[in-house]
Amino acid sequence: RTYGKQTDEIIEKFLIFCNDNAVCQPENEPEILLSKAELWFTVDNESVQKLQDFFIRRTGKLLFEPQSVEKLLPAILEEMRNYFHWDEERCEAEKKEVEFLLKQSVTFE
Repeated sequence: RTYGKQTDEIIEKFLIFCNDNAVCQPENEPEILLSKAELWFTVDNESVQKLQDFFIRRTGKLLFEPQSVEKLLPAILEEMRNYFHWDEERCEAEKKEVEFLLKQSVTFE
């Protein structure tokens, strides 16, 4: 889950997001801004192209911090929509996929 020597790039981007988003809005919480910085890095450097890539393969949040996924999902989905120019149909499909995987990871039937 760590980024090694590249952590500095993510922290720098996080600080830029903090300065750009100084207004107190729910979507500007530090946890959300840090996740947006992680997303920026992983899209540019690690071939993240789907929501599940980010929440499972790269951050592990879906498996190890499932409670954070619900909070981060709207903001990360919106960022990915902007990065990849997703239409509403693609956004809905990505969201449903993560919600399904999240349910599977926390429900033991």
